[in-house]
Amino acid sequence: GAAVISVNTIDSSARITSTQTAIFSVESSISLSSISASVGATLGIIGSGFKPDEEIRIFIRTDEVNASADAGGSLRINYEVPELPNGKVSVVASSSGIAETANEFTVVPRISFNKNTGKVGEVINISGTGFNPRKNIKIQIGQQVPGGLSSIDISEFGSFGSSGSNLYNFAVPSVAQNAIMVRADNVDGTSFLGDNLAGGGVERLFYIAAGTIAQPTTPAT
Repeated sequence: GAAVISVNTIDSSARITSTQTAIFSVESSISLSSISASVGATLGIIGSGFKPDEEIRIFIRTDEVNASADAGGSLRINYEVPELPNGKVSVVASSSGIAETANEFTVVPRISFNKNTGKVGEVINISGTGFNPRKNIKIQIGQQVPGGLSSIDISEFGSFGSSGSNLYNFAVPSVAQNAIMVRADNVDGTSFLGDNLAGGGVERLFYIAAGTIAQPTTPAT
């Protein structure tokens, strides 16, 4: 919005002899609490330079969020990142009194397990969000890529393993350590976008509990 600065000239008798006035424009801006976020994370959107109590419309891809500036022309809202593919997302704030102002963040890939600790031989479901729907990925468990995880289709929203018909899993291997690294990469060798990557892929530790899963026995006949 516009702001006015007035400068008074005062003589030796403390009388105002002249006044000069200048009008300048305060530009609005928005900033984000993080330059990247995974699906389900909470992203803070901070704005300033708006008119006091002004209604602001914030657009994030196909989402529209309505917010109000406070008496000082500032605002802050929390936005939960929905299921989106890997890549940059624009955040645009608009109101009737200002031109649009924008910023952006990157949706980063993330691997999830149905449980974070398991015994040797236990079957663990694996899923993921924030991947590229135009590419297949492979999942490496420790040093091996199981056959069922060698070429995973990614949904149009950038996820895998979230529906009952497309579940992916692995059996916890027997290793000397108490944890194994689980890693996802694009099959074609290209890198994901994001600041949480390791050599272009995304990694997450899975912890191995003591003991093994008891195998079912066949009843004697």
